[in-house]
Amino acid sequence: MFLGFPMFGKLPVKFKILPPMALIFLCSMSLVTLYSADQQKQRVMEAAERQAGDLLSSYLDSMNAMMITGTMDNREILNQKLTARDDVLSVRSMRADSLTRVFGPGFPDQKPVDALDRDALRGKAAVQVSEGSNGRVLTEVRPFINETDHNGTNCTSCHAAEGDGAVLGAARLELSLAAMDEAVISDLWVNAGINLGIFIVGLLAMSMLLNRVVIRPLRQLHQTMDEVKANNDLRQRVVLGDHDEFREVGEAVN
Repeated sequence: MFLGFPMFGKLPVKFKILPPMALIFLCSMSLVTLYSADQQKQRVMEAAERQAGDLLSSYLDSMNAMMITGTMDNREILNQKLTARDDVLSVRSMRADSLTRVFGPGFPDQKPVDALDRDALRGKAAVQVSEGSNGRVLTEVRPFINETDHNGTNCTSCHAAEGDGAVLGAARLELSLAAMDEAVISDLWVNAGINLGIFIVGLLAMSMLLNRVVIRPLRQLHQTMDEVKANNDLRQRVVLGDHDEFREVGEAVN
């Protein structure tokens, strides 16, 4: 009995060595692949958060510029330019109550629709990932704060009544992660294919090495001993090979 399996003890030496080695390699390869997948997912999230943050900052700055220049009627053009990107699902701005009381309720899409919007209008920025119909979606909301120096702009000059530090509104952007996730999955399949190719080549190389180093000397020794037994001829000699344990056995037999 070998390793608790009776049939395993009847297998040739090569098949006692190669399967455990293959199993160890496959387990190692699987762990490395899973770790690589986790790392790539983290990098995708970091890249997506940076991208969404940059887009949202640009959006807020553009909205700020339109407020200053009195071109807020063109805000829909800005929205259309952003949503024209394949990965941007939606973008919109919201008005806080302090702004609504002075300038009115604004457009219908400027009202909060969920807890994420309402938290943003209370001054809480957030990033959330959810499952959409076409894959994962990253949603970022960011409040627009009334401050004396917002990227070089004094917001309080137009919103003195709201007070410094008040929340004037918020912006929300939804970014599709489908393309990024597909790229990660594609890379994982490529890596798995490369690892499988390396595994097969390594297994063949190990099989050839075992044949050369272990199996062939054993067969030669076995063949010599069979000839001695069959012919009662003690003049038969084992062919000596490399200076290893098999050579020592051959010399002992000779």
